[in-house]
Amino acid sequence: MVGQMDNGMRYYACMWRESNDDYYRIETNSPKLIRKLQKRITASPCGRTMKGSTKHFRMFQLKYNKPNKALNGFRRLTSQESIIMDADGDFFADMGPILDKNKQKKKHEVSNNRVKVKV
Repeated sequence: MVGQMDNGMRYYACMWRESNDDYYRIETNSPKLIRKLQKRITASPCGRTMKGSTKHFRMFQLKYNKPNKALNGFRRLTSQESIIMDADGDFFADMGPILDKNKQKKKHEVSNNRVKVKV
């Protein structure tokens, strides 16, 4: 479910259906997706990791009437077109590596009062 890359972890999201009702759960460690779900009135938080844990995951509960609507909603939330679906009907989205802010390359460099954009 969670892919490892070098020394870092990856952002991911997972969505599955609870029993045979219309409720789905989304588990994620992506801060962007967590902010989106916290803003939604229809999404209710239902779990998170304990304090002191090195990995931070949050779980939310959403209601969709049909599995196709759930898949489309999950695509919109994660902004990912490539969603993996396993045999149980669970959806997974790999949202990229978690980068250390100190190791990221700077995109903008200021010199001589001008901004140069590196590509």
